Amino acid sequence: MTAEGGLAICLVNKTGGNSVKGEAVNADTSADKAFKQSAIDAYDVIGAVYEAGIAADGLCWVVISGQADVLLKDGTTSTRGNWLGMSDTAGRFNASGGVPSPPTDAQHFRECGHVLETKGSGTSVLARSALHFN
Repeated sequence: MTAEGGLAICLVNKTGGNSVKGEAVNADTSADKAFKQSAIDAYDVIGAVYEAGIAADGLCWVVISGQADVLLKDGTTSTRGNWLGMSDTAGRFNASGGVPSPPTDAQHFRECGHVLETKGSGTSVLARSALHFN
């Protein structure tokens, strides 16, 4: 368990660079027990990176459920209660929209949770969220 109240697992960083706190990640398909940066509008995100600065191929904690600080798409805001999903920027979350009603299958499998705090737009903004990947 993390200090923020998230469940984290230790995986190998296969992003090709140092880890970035809050980055959206998927299971890596080329290595066992590893993660890679989530692609634009990715499906089946597995978590948000918990630690910054872990070198490529190093062991790194990834929050897979519960509370986590997630990295928002630059220039967007978050509002408490908003739907959290993948954005059109690799590795970044979209927290600016309301819950799709009713959600399509495409939206459902991009859902990552819900935002727990309101944040203004900026660069590399982290927003506390409740993760519950579908």
